[in-house]
Amino acid sequence: MRLCADAEISKHSKFELLSLRCFLFRHAGGKLFGKLCAPPDCYPAEQKALADADECIKLSPEEAKGYVLKAEVLNSLKQFADAINVVKLGLARCSEGSELEKLKRLVEGRIELKKAKESLGKGDSRKSIHLFTNLLRQPTAAVADADLFKVRLHRSRAFVSERKWQEALEDARECVRMSPKDARAWTVKMLLPEQQMMTRMTWIG
Repeated sequence: MRLCADAEISKHSKFELLSLRCFLFRHAGGKLFGKLCAPPDCYPAEQKALADADECIKLSPEEAKGYVLKAEVLNSLKQFADAINVVKLGLARCSEGSELEKLKRLVEGRIELKKAKESLGKGDSRKSIHLFTNLLRQPTAAVADADLFKVRLHRSRAFVSERKWQEALEDARECVRMSPKDARAWTVKMLLPEQQMMTRMTWIG
């Protein structure tokens, strides 16, 4: 999308065009979003989206939309601290901050999800269960639907590590209900009866 010369369009129109182009760039790079280890220059569409969001903020620093756009891109790139800082700046400058507050809760939820997954990866399943459970107790607006699936899936695995089969099975069933086409949920669910049987045989022996 090529923008007209500044003299040909109003400030408001330019803001709207930039925000639209930012949205398009963001979704054009959607397949790249979420990768953990790629350097910033591997995200050309996302970098263009960030540039347009910055321009929106410069054009209208009192409007929340530019901050929301920028924070959403940063959140998708897993740059959570930067996303939170952008949201805080927007809240300080904008009179209407409901969208920013909602986004702040979502980003904070993703930070907690990352911490819980890291704990599970280090073998601290009890701590990860505690963190995952706290996330599930948050208001719905604090955890994205896609993240709810991940919370249930990883908590199920943590319960398996703690040999809490019933709790693991309940989370696995919920994962299947939420995303019946996702093989990860079915894999955990199908393995659980076998794990339970092996444990019972060990106890009998």
